[in-house]
Amino acid sequence: MITFQDLVKSLPSDPNQKGLEFEKICKWYLLNSPFYKKQIKNVWLWSEWKDRWSNQDRGIDLIAETKSGEIWAVQAKAYDSKNQTLQIGKYKYFNNLNLGYWVHQNREKYKRNTLDKEFITLLEKIEGWSWKVYK
Repeated sequence: MITFQDLVKSLPSDPNQKGLEFEKICKWYLLNSPFYKKQIKNVWLWSEWKDRWSNQDRGIDLIAETKSGEIWAVQAKAYDSKNQTLQIGKYKYFNNLNLGYWVHQNREKYKRNTLDKEFITLLEKIEGWSWKVYK
């Protein structure tokens, strides 16, 4: 049986092709995972979705429609967390929270040694988390 890591390693080395193939894997997963298939009615790649407002990359890779009629915009990232860090600038906002500012605040608290140790442990469990600033 192939592992998820082996599957990702088998993707093309070209970043654009790798991303497109990974999006197809994510689509399949959302439609077939025991957890998600109970919730999701259909999934489209951004390029397949009839209601997309642009052919340009908008940071949306997949559109999922739930069985209750909700529409989810999904961003799929195929990267090796051992060699890359999560780049918050790509995500900007989550639930109206400015992620870049939030990360900056927590890095500053960490430098001043004023961040709760349990919170540090939780942050360090986030795949791609780094205390360093990358530009």
